[in-house]
Amino acid sequence: MEKSLHLKLFYTESKKSQIEIQDIFNNLEQSKGESYFYHVLFLKLHLLHAQALALNFGAIESMAKVLSDIFFQVKLGNLDLNDASFNATKEGIKILGELIEALNTGEKIKYLFCKTQMGEILKEDAKLGKSQTL
Repeated sequence: MEKSLHLKLFYTESKKSQIEIQDIFNNLEQSKGESYFYHVLFLKLHLLHAQALALNFGAIESMAKVLSDIFFQVKLGNLDLNDASFNATKEGIKILGELIEALNTGEKIKYLFCKTQMGEILKEDAKLGKSQTL
């Protein structure tokens, strides 16, 4: 397959996944922490991470990875999302959507600050000695 076909397929599938992730996150926000939503978010983001990694879309891969790591730790009970970390995660999901859309538009998206914030959430968790890795 040629690269443009891979790009079109990835864009279509990742856009669909991003919409689902956003909907699930909105449900999580309304449910006040239902554990099922953390598990589904982890699975969706982990799959998106793997797909982006396979096709060498580094920015999408790294954002999806840090988000899936956060939801993995929450799912295990090793991390509690306080208001600040919940809002940072919400912003991360928004930026992930912008990165996916940029595949179509070619726009440059600034994402590293947000990714670093989410990495700090995981580092703080690791300092407490709770973290497990995938």
